[in-house]
Amino acid sequence: MIKELNNFNTRKFKEYLDNGDVSDDEVLNILHLTLNRPEILIIRDSNGNRDKRNEFLEELIELTINRSVNIEDFIVNKVQIVCCAEELFDNISKCLGDCDISLFDSDFQVWSHISRVELKFKQIKEDLENHKDKVIKNKLLSQFIMLENSEGVSYSPDAASEHLIMYLSLTLSLLAYRFKWFKDDKVTLSNRVDVNDDGIFKAGSIELFARSWKELEDTALRSLLFGGDVFLAKDEQVQEDAKKSGVKKAYHFERKESDFEYFDAISCERLKKKSFQNFLQIISKPEIRAKIASNFVNVGKLEDGSFLCEDEIQACCNLDDVFCTDIFTDNTEYNGLTLRDWIRSYFVLRYLAEQVTLGNEPSIVGKDHLLELFYNAGISNKKALCFIDIVSFGRDSKDLYDCPLIKMEGDDYYFSYFSLTNANISNLILSRFSSLEAKVSNKGYKFEKYTNDMVSKYLSESKSFKFKRGVEEYEYDSVFILDKKLFILECKNRSLSWLQPVKVFRYKQYLLQTAQQITRLKNALTEYPEVITEHFGVNVNEYEIVPVILNCMPFSWRGRIEGVYVSDFSSLSKFAKNSKINMVMVNSEGQSECGLSKLRLWSGSKPNADDLVRHLEDPIQLKPYLNSRKENPAWWVSNNEVAFTVVYYEIDTEKYVKNERSLFTVTPIKAKVLKKKGISKRKIQKISKRKNRKK
Repeated sequence: MIKELNNFNTRKFKEYLDNGDVSDDEVLNILHLTLNRPEILIIRDSNGNRDKRNEFLEELIELTINRSVNIEDFIVNKVQIVCCAEELFDNISKCLGDCDISLFDSDFQVWSHISRVELKFKQIKEDLENHKDKVIKNKLLSQFIMLENSEGVSYSPDAASEHLIMYLSLTLSLLAYRFKWFKDDKVTLSNRVDVNDDGIFKAGSIELFARSWKELEDTALRSLLFGGDVFLAKDEQVQEDAKKSGVKKAYHFERKESDFEYFDAISCERLKKKSFQNFLQIISKPEIRAKIASNFVNVGKLEDGSFLCEDEIQACCNLDDVFCTDIFTDNTEYNGLTLRDWIRSYFVLRYLAEQVTLGNEPSIVGKDHLLELFYNAGISNKKALCFIDIVSFGRDSKDLYDCPLIKMEGDDYYFSYFSLTNANISNLILSRFSSLEAKVSNKGYKFEKYTNDMVSKYLSESKSFKFKRGVEEYEYDSVFILDKKLFILECKNRSLSWLQPVKVFRYKQYLLQTAQQITRLKNALTEYPEVITEHFGVNVNEYEIVPVILNCMPFSWRGRIEGVYVSDFSSLSKFAKNSKINMVMVNSEGQSECGLSKLRLWSGSKPNADDLVRHLEDPIQLKPYLNSRKENPAWWVSNNEVAFTVVYYEIDTEKYVKNERSLFTVTPIKAKVLKKKGISKRKIQKISKRKNRKK
């Protein structure tokens, strides 16, 4: 029935309702399954699917007309979000074709857009240089940076860079479909043409509408998948600043950040912070820095421990953690390349990006020169050709971060060097794996072993096992006993969403399914107590069973989901290894831990079960981020007269830094002046005068 509903067919659903013995809650649950899907929102209607979908929604309303008002409100809410969003998408799509820049020939258009992005990145680079010249005192090192432009306006360079890359990626895809630039599924451009200031200026309207498209897609999907409303304001009801710009109608998307979005966003920030800390660790150790080649010509192979830069070492560390492997010996291939090949190849492009930025290399590069660079860095021609094909922008490309090479006529490529100058390479590799649907299932089994080894070493003996009763099979990743509690860890090694709403939603579904899975495993242990007796020699009924989903990536939850704790390896291992969270001081001679934390994770000299449950209930790693989110409202245009408003939720960097300081640092105690007992201040003054007279 659900499968039919997902194909906009109500036949079986009608039969289901006609049975009569169906509660409103059951109906609402079914509607949640079929309407809380990204596929309901049809952005580009090329096959008339919107009409079929609209008829389906009307049928749902008719079939449930005698049901509770909650059901009607739910369906109407989804209809409003979908219809309003699609009207706005249609407006933007029409405007993209009507912009002044669209009147020029296709080659002039695309090179005007590319030139505009190049100039914008040049400005960001200048602002970064100005920022470096300012000495910031009395601040903890942070991964958060805010710049100030020539007009005195503050902005995030990461956000600005992402907007530019998204704008150019979307524009390139739209133009490629419009002008049929695909050859073997790769976008292929003509040779670069000269553009003028007028063309670059007129490309700005496309940049604006491309950003509107991206913001609309994000907020519409979040409203659809996680809850929200949309309201219409006309004429005098339109907000003042939009009205002054000529807006006569505005759609207001109103929503609150859901719990899952909240903790998902925190997980992404934690991974960025972990990468930042790894980088500081690398640059603080002279013995690690000594492995970096003095220049590109002298670099050896990655498997020999020779690196192009500190970031390459960090990428190896990050992917070591994700795949629970040793990068330098693991020869598993993903789409024809080992992890070493992926890392080194992207960093060859990073090196080339730096050279283009410095003016030492052109942004248009020949295939032979690319092959030469790869070969000099230890990548064979066969693997280099494979990599070049994988990272050339095409139909399956997510953006110019993942695929920074754009094929041109002949054997040349335009290299979007600005995509890689500050990109996190390990994240790019994982993102490209996702787009390619690379088979990475073996990383899950490695993570299980990694977890059992850590738990056995620092907490208690951990075992993995499986058993079968009848046709049912039960498989346990990690089970251990601590005091009078038995912990079940269900190990999951899934990539983070990086704030993409559809991925966030699918991860939510995955987590809820995993919670049901581990609850089934928990119940099986009480139903078949002989299993624990066999493995641990105890009666399971004398122990409290604590189910935990353990993520390899830093995704944790405060409290429980469906009766199950959600933790991550970083959080659990830090709890297991140390009773305190210590501050790490970094300098040019290395780093050292300073026991300044006022928080203790253990109540005694070693961790016990109650300590662990307390940590799972309220993970200390989440605390700096809690109450550090802020709303950031904005409005965007869909055409000259129609706009829409959205609310972003992002980290408040000032609150975060304040929370982190208050949690993890201790204010030094002022030295007390010790007074001799029985001697007052007046007596001290008299003694001093007598001593002076004797002189």
